[in-house]
Amino acid sequence: MYKVAVVNSKSFGVRAPDLLEELRHHAQVDFIEVSKTVRGRELAEAELEYSKLAGEHPLSILDKLLQRSPPGARGLLALPFVAGGERFPIRSPAARGVIYGLTYAHTRADIIRALAEGVVLNLKWIYTAMLERGAKQVSMVRVGGGAASLASWRQMLADVLGTLVCYTPGEDAALRGLQAYISGSPCRRECSELHQPSEAASRAYERVFEEYLRLCSTLRDALWR
Repeated sequence: MYKVAVVNSKSFGVRAPDLLEELRHHAQVDFIEVSKTVRGRELAEAELEYSKLAGEHPLSILDKLLQRSPPGARGLLALPFVAGGERFPIRSPAARGVIYGLTYAHTRADIIRALAEGVVLNLKWIYTAMLERGAKQVSMVRVGGGAASLASWRQMLADVLGTLVCYTPGEDAALRGLQAYISGSPCRRECSELHQPSEAASRAYERVFEEYLRLCSTLRDALWR
C-alpha cells in the first residue's frame, strides 16, 4: 500500500524544494502529490479593485474589514464547505457552504468575518476531535502564510481555540512545521507576533461554536446524507 503526502503547490517545490528528500526520508512516503489550491476571486473583487486605486495591499483591506465586526459577526454563521463536499469532520459529498442568519442589519464586514470564523470554527471542531482521540492539548499553535498573515485572523484563532498563537512569517511555515513534526526535531523559528486569547471573546466563541455544531448537524441530517 502506498503512502502519499499531499502539499500545496504554492509552498512545495517552489518555496522549499530542499525539504523534498527529507520529507520522503522521515515520513517514508512513496511519492508526494502536489495539489493546486483553487481560490474564488469574485467575493473579494471589490476589495481587489479598491486596493489598486488606494495603493493598499488587499490583505490589509481585508484585515480592516474583519476588525469592523465583533466576535460572532452579529449573529451570522458561515459553513465553509464551498469546495462542494467535505471529508472531515463532515463526511458528505453533498455538504455546501452556507451563510445563516443574514438580515438587512448585517454589513459586508459581518459577512466577511462570518466566513473567516467559519474556517476557524471548523479547525476547532477538528482539533476537538483529535483531543477526543487521545491527542495532547497544545499550549501554543504556530501559524504562517496565507490567512495567517492577517492579524485579525490570528487573534480570532487564539480566541476560538483558547490558546496562544505564534505567527512566523513565510509561505513555507506549514511545510517546515510538518518537517519538524515527522523528524522529531523542535521548530526553532521565533515568533514574530504572539497572540493571547481574550477571555471575553473566548466565552463568546464557545456559544458560537455550539450554534455552529447544531447548524451542521441539522443540515447533515436533513440534506447532506
